[in-house]
Amino acid sequence: QPYSAFAQSKPTLAAGDYGKFETLGFAGSRGGLSPDGAWIAYPVTRSNRDNELRIARTAGSRETKAAAFGSSARFSADSAWLAYAIGMSERDREKLTRDKKPIQNNLGLMNLTTGEMTTIEGIGSFSFDDTGKYLAMKRYAPERAATAAPPNPDEPVGATLLVRALAAGSDASFGNVNEYAWQDEGRMLAMAISAAGKTGNGLQLLDPQTGVLRVLDSGESIYSMLSWREKGADLAALKSRTDEKREGRSQVLLAWTELGTSSEQRHVFDHGADTAFPADHRLVTYRRPAWSNDGETIFAGVAAWSAKPEKKEDDKSTADDVPDVNIWHPEDTEVMPLQQKSAASARPRNVIGAWHLGSG
Repeated sequence: QPYSAFAQSKPTLAAGDYGKFETLGFAGSRGGLSPDGAWIAYPVTRSNRDNELRIARTAGSRETKAAAFGSSARFSADSAWLAYAIGMSERDREKLTRDKKPIQNNLGLMNLTTGEMTTIEGIGSFSFDDTGKYLAMKRYAPERAATAAPPNPDEPVGATLLVRALAAGSDASFGNVNEYAWQDEGRMLAMAISAAGKTGNGLQLLDPQTGVLRVLDSGESIYSMLSWREKGADLAALKSRTDEKREGRSQVLLAWTELGTSSEQRHVFDHGADTAFPADHRLVTYRRPAWSNDGETIFAGVAAWSAKPEKKEDDKSTADDVPDVNIWHPEDTEVMPLQQKSAASARPRNVIGAWHLGSG
């Protein structure tokens, strides 16, 4: 009997089917493959935003596991573990927004040997160490009370950091951590501590294998921009400093070379004590310090440091007394609306300065 393709009727899509269309998302480093190539993790997005992360072996059994609202998958270096962020549905997100409750991700952890999947609640960021034996998990900063003073954007709020020994499943907890960074090709973990009132602020170094915790530097300053040298035990960081005659903060550049060895050395560059450094310039946090390949030089951001306007003794005006007037100079190359629009992007502009550790 003759067959006609035109005689077939196509199924009609219902409105509820539209949201089921799927698209592959960006799989991340190595195309979503584990370091040994035995596993693949890839995100799937749907039109209805009920997205998921799919995890499967690349050979043998084709069984695929799905983690609802999973994203940002990362494998441990030994291909024994997979960690990923767990979000929530759009409906749950909207409900939390209406109830004025914080929106927080969880963390999913999968043992690739046993297939066991566990969830750790309230994790904002996470990172494996370079050996694959430890996982750092930073919780969200605590919510401020409604009666508390508004947060200062220049003073970061620390949060609890958990460091898990994956084989044993045990966690070590550290409070008031603002920033953390694993050593490249090593297991040391650097932590910048940011406590309330700045009491207890500092830079600490943890060896999770021995449990030894060292204080590298401390004081009532803000520590930030941790930077390890690639394939080395050299660490750089910034430490805030102020000048009562200047607007905003500058930074002191700290560095340690060959940490944990008998050749360990500490280096400090405070531009306030360097007469060759321009007095109207400062080091800024808009650029993370970067090491040269040989470890002899550290590059950091340098920018102008504006002086505070002088206030006359008879000037008793307050912020409410200042008129809301924009003054445009006829020689300005940009009109006022464009100046206002570009002010935010112009503020972090800086140039690269090179600090030579050998000569200072």
